[in-house]
Amino acid sequence: SVKESEKLSKMLDEKGKFNFPDDCARIAYRNIPIVAGETDENLEIHYRRKVLKEFENIISYEFNDINLLKTALTHSSYANENSIESNERMEFLGDAVLELCMSKYLYSVIDLDEGVLTKSRAKAVCEDALNVYAKRINLSKFLYLGKGEECSGGRERPAIIADAFEAVL
Repeated sequence: SVKESEKLSKMLDEKGKFNFPDDCARIAYRNIPIVAGETDENLEIHYRRKVLKEFENIISYEFNDINLLKTALTHSSYANENSIESNERMEFLGDAVLELCMSKYLYSVIDLDEGVLTKSRAKAVCEDALNVYAKRINLSKFLYLGKGEECSGGRERPAIIADAFEAVL
């Protein structure tokens, strides 16, 4: 739920690691059983997997490699802070896939000239349109953002959301 997500985000420290007050909080907030000797890092990995699975359920697609999904949702600010790959290269591919799919779809449903098809496609794949599509699947909730980007409202920034949408494709 939204309230649970807000509680969890408040539990992150400045490095994006979970800061649990005690084992009871871990259970209450995350519904993850505590195993003797389990570290916060292991619990964080379980939580992140759970969140990615939630996103897969929303889009009705299960990735063969869940790390591809994580990369698709990883903004360059988070990638730079954690020395991992960002979604920028995947965005490049997603942009091409989206344009091809939309071109094929419009060609099959609109019996008009090339100029009309081109303008229709441009409207269907522009940043504003991608944000509408992304809101339907609550994409911004699942983004991995760096501290600065998170604090400056990056989760609501249309360009970031549109880019991540393309990367997920």
